[in-house]
Amino acid sequence: FDFNPRTGSFKPRKIPKQFSGTQLRSILWDRTGCMWIGTLSTGLLKWNPKTKEWTQIKKPTEPEPSRDNVGRITTLFEDSQGNIWINRAGGYSIFDVQKDTFYNFLDRNQPTPHLYAIEQIVEDQQGRVWLNRISGVIAYGLAKAPKKGLQVQFDLMEEHQIGSIAFIDVDTDDQLWILSAGQLGKLDLKKMQWTFHSLKYGIEEDPIYGFKVLGKDRI
Repeated sequence: FDFNPRTGSFKPRKIPKQFSGTQLRSILWDRTGCMWIGTLSTGLLKWNPKTKEWTQIKKPTEPEPSRDNVGRITTLFEDSQGNIWINRAGGYSIFDVQKDTFYNFLDRNQPTPHLYAIEQIVEDQQGRVWLNRISGVIAYGLAKAPKKGLQVQFDLMEEHQIGSIAFIDVDTDDQLWILSAGQLGKLDLKKMQWTFHSLKYGIEEDPIYGFKVLGKDRI
């Protein structure tokens, strides 16, 4: 749908008949004005509003031999270099805008560090793109070197007994924050050191499912 702020109304956006019935999971407008759509079965769709052309991108993101359902795309993220990070079943892919090519990182054929079942993607001020798994693993790759994939990985379960990561974000002071079961964690991105704060305060269950960064050390 397109929303018209003047009238406060929504207008359905038409898509090609061959994509009708497609389950859409995520939408991203990139800096060039193109719309990317992640689907659960049709791969990646791209719409260029200038040419009115739709493009289906499926084969470039499914290297042989591919896993079942690797075409399921759940999250799209554009980094500071304009690259598109694609969270999908079995791992992730990156579209390198400078070279007009896709790099696929699937758990079947990729060495450590590698992530699959990714929850969120954020970028810090140094151009590090962070990805996390809910199981307590977080890692980053470089926006300027997408072909290299992930560079550094933290296993918070092994290092700090943090068994899950529900939410991540970066504040205005370039600190990475995470929300786990009953704890709020902060990674000093200059020293690469973690600090953790308990959120339990005497309650038996943790009702907090997300947070919002308001400024330096204000969550």
